[in-house]
This record gives sequence, structure tokens and C-alpha cells, in this order.
Amino acid sequence: MNALPTLPPKLRGNFVLLKADRLQLLMPQEDVGAAEYLDAVPRDSGQPGLFELDSKEQGGATRFLAALSTQMNLLPRYPQGRFLLTSFEAQGGMLMCWNEVKVLIDAELQPQRLPQGVLPPGAPLREYVEFGDELAFCCTAERLLEHAFAAKEAA
Repeated sequence: MNALPTLPPKLRGNFVLLKADRLQLLMPQEDVGAAEYLDAVPRDSGQPGLFELDSKEQGGATRFLAALSTQMNLLPRYPQGRFLLTSFEAQGGMLMCWNEVKVLIDAELQPQRLPQGVLPPGAPLREYVEFGDELAFCCTAERLLEHAFAAKEAA
């Protein structure tokens, strides 16, 4: 007799929905810093997967940022259409760029487990939530950056 699979516990609280092309990630709000608009196109930094941007607010200091592919790997070229930045303060203030950022206040969400057969070893994603006819993968900033930069070092 097969036992019915149990659902993960419901998520309740404040979350941020981050969109990078077809990739949608749902993170706890405390993982994500304030969003800001890009006022210039970042340039290649000379380090694969990282781009640089001069900050007008910080006296022209150079800031580094990354852009993700739909597979959550760092992109070698800056993608068109990414005009929002968020920081991950707990991870050293790393900046990432997005097409869209939405804050969900006091949301109650029912995560679903991803089937084991679709998860590669070490995948940072284990669950997803449904938003209408779209999916968002549940992740933390720590797991996201760990995966993205591990893939960069392996390349």
C-alpha cells in the first residue's frame, strides 16, 4: 500500500517574487534588499558572469552584479530587459538583476515538492508554488548564490 505523499507545510509571511526571463523565484522578504532601477547598462567586469556599474549614490564607486539564466547559472553577457536590482545583504551585499520584482505581504502559500527525477544532484530548488497559471520556485538567497557561484567555478 502506497502512502499518499505529504505536502510541505504552508508558507505564511512576506515574500519577494523575482523574475529573470522565464525563471521565477520566491524568497523570504528578509533575504532580499530593496529594489532599485538601473539607470545604465552594466559593463563586462573581466570576470566571467559578473558585471560592473558605477554608483551615482556612492560617489561613483563601482558595484558588481550578476545576471542569472533560466537554469540559475551566471550569464556571460548582460541580458536585455533586466532593469531592476536587488541585493542579498546576508551574502555580502551581492547584487542581482531582474525583469520584475514583486513583494507579497502576509501571503499564505502551499508549496509543492518537485519530483525527484527532475532534480539534478545539489539542486537549490526543492519546492514550487503556483500563481495562477505560472510557477515560482521556492529558494533562499543563500542557496541561490551558492548554486550560481558553484556552477561558475566548475565552468
